[in-house]
Order: sequence, then structure tokens, then C-alpha cells
Amino acid sequence: MGSMGVWVRLHYVYPYPHVDELIPLMAAGKILPYLDIPFQHASPKILKLMKRPAFEDKTLARIKNWREQCPDLIIRSTFIVGFPGETEEDFQYLLDWLTEAQL
Repeated sequence: MGSMGVWVRLHYVYPYPHVDELIPLMAAGKILPYLDIPFQHASPKILKLMKRPAFEDKTLARIKNWREQCPDLIIRSTFIVGFPGETEEDFQYLLDWLTEAQL
């Protein structure tokens, strides 16, 4: 598609294993190296309160692997802060996670 002047971009995905298979295509220029992933938070406690899967360690490892395979990868996300029950420690956990994830 890239040779035809067409961009293919994934707009909204979750950090599940099937995305791993797409990263080599991004590195090869077949898909734009851009992912929009709604992480929403990093604290396992807050993710549980939100009724979201809580695999922040696996997610960090996955992001690191993606960036190693495709250094030009851009990751965009949205986060929810001030969720009922969130403490300053939960918020700091999120900030530290964002730094480690390079987001």
C-alpha cells in the first residue's frame, strides 16, 4: 500500500498479543508506525476498579519489545485520573509508568 501512496493506520487497538504480529509490518513501512491504545491507567488497583484487565508489567514489556522492533513507533493514548478511589500513590504510579513506557 505504501508504494501506492496510501497510508494504512491502526487507530484504536488494545495491547493484546495480536498487535505483536503487526509491528514488523510497521517496521517494514507497510503500516504507519502509529498506535492509539486506550491504556486508561496503570495502577492495578484502579484498573480493577474500572473493571479493566490489569497487566501493566506485561504491557510495559510489550511496549519495550515494540519499540525495539520499530524505533519510529508512535503510541498515543488516553488516561483517566481522579477516578473514585484513586490515591496520590496511584497517580504517582501512573506517572512513573508513563515515564517507563516513554509516553
